[in-house]
Amino acid sequence: MRINKAREKDFDVDIRTLIITTGNDEKSNFVSELTIPEHVNQDMSSADFKQRTLKFYRELITRYEGKVKYIAIGNSVNDYFEHYPEQWEGFKIVYPEIVDALHNIDPTIIIMGDLNYDEFFYSDKGKMQKYLDYFGSSNDDAFGFIFYFIDPVYYSDTKNFNKRTLSKVLDEMNQRTGDKKVYIIETAMFSKNPHTGEDWIELQSDYVKMLLRTAPQKDFILGVSWFTLYDAKDLPFVPWDAKAGLGLFDANGNPKKAWEAWKVYAK
Repeated sequence: MRINKAREKDFDVDIRTLIITTGNDEKSNFVSELTIPEHVNQDMSSADFKQRTLKFYRELITRYEGKVKYIAIGNSVNDYFEHYPEQWEGFKIVYPEIVDALHNIDPTIIIMGDLNYDEFFYSDKGKMQKYLDYFGSSNDDAFGFIFYFIDPVYYSDTKNFNKRTLSKVLDEMNQRTGDKKVYIIETAMFSKNPHTGEDWIELQSDYVKMLLRTAPQKDFILGVSWFTLYDAKDLPFVPWDAKAGLGLFDANGNPKKAWEAWKVYAK
């Protein structure tokens, strides 16, 4: 995360570590060079994978001692295992061991899995259920959800893109997650239509307002994190136009209306 030094005091550093990544463009539109080492035979329950993972987290917690509040493990893990189902059983073995180890290092850090609550898993309730069941009964502390309300699957018509609909969607999320808390680890709204270039500055600001007015009313939500502080001039691997402006600041560091709304309603 790039943060202007003059504003750094206003932010908590938010690091989401990606220990599960894809590397096959035939199975996923997100391509990364960070794949599971071949010598562990794609087995997440292997001793080597566990050792590498815990070494990384120990060093991260040590480096940011006293500043780490949340750790979300993975990146859209449900999406990943839909593409690589053969690795799911290994993950189910190693995940609770990783959680236990992190709790032992620092019991104050909230540990969660990183799940994608997107249109495919929202509209296909059965597909999502096995992940909700597993993480809901796991030894971690919360669900971590990637949640983009900008997807029409949530509101159907633009007239329903409002606080009332958002509240209903979040209530349904609560019903599906039971007693476990939720952290919305990634959300955002465009400041420009990525297809037509239409100005969405006001719409982005409106989303910040409805999000930060609604989330505090939901006891099950621990918090929310915006996808990116600044617009990216070059954002690799992202399947939409980075110039559409998901940041609260533009690429030159100028604040948008959404940032002004964030300062007011995040308090």
